[in-house]
Amino acid sequence: MERFGTDPIQSLTDEQKEQLKEVDSLYASKIAQVELQLQTDLKKLSDRSEAEALRKSRLAEIQSLKEKAEREKNKIRQANS
Repeated sequence: MERFGTDPIQSLTDEQKEQLKEVDSLYASKIAQVELQLQTDLKKLSDRSEAEALRKSRLAEIQSLKEKAEREKNKIRQANS
């Protein structure tokens, strides 16, 4: 089948692919660290409201890390444009 218009899929260099893998790996480890710390901290808490506040805080931190990773990956992708 023929595509209409320009191809929105850009090719990435091997270097960019490697950089993307590094960003994924770095942020995956940071997120895992936050998740492990959350589990450890939750075991220490007996108050449900404190536990829920901590959970919400750490989930926000994880979301922030995911967004930061995506921004970094977008910069890498756009470097080829």
